[in-house]
Amino acid sequence: MSYTTVVVGTDGSTSSLVAVDRAVAQLADTAEAQLIVVCAYCPAGSEYDGTLTPRAAQEAVRAAVARVVAAGAPEPQTELVEGSAHQALLSVAEAQSADLIVLAKRGLGPATGPGLGSVPSVVIHRAGCDVLVVAD
Repeated sequence: MSYTTVVVGTDGSTSSLVAVDRAVAQLADTAEAQLIVVCAYCPAGSEYDGTLTPRAAQEAVRAAVARVVAAGAPEPQTELVEGSAHQALLSVAEAQSADLIVLAKRGLGPATGPGLGSVPSVVIHRAGCDVLVVAD
């Protein structure tokens, strides 16, 4: 299957940058495909613990864009979204009619045990499109 609109989540972690690489690979054979890099942020003191500050989110997106361009792909669209990471991914995917969401198994948030982190778990259950979870 060829994907035409791929949303990839990043938080600047090494595992999220690997997810960016996989998203680029998913689009390699589709000339008119669109990649959208998404990062959630929260203002200081907000209810979303573990989400990046606006500045850290901008840095995470810059690192992801640099990685995409270094791989020879066109510069992606970027979305900085206030709120939780799972809601940012789901809302952008829906708004852009994405047919694939790519994200890391774990990001910068605290580990809650073996298996999937909370963001991939929620995204898998609520997404209206395919989801690719990239292992560490």
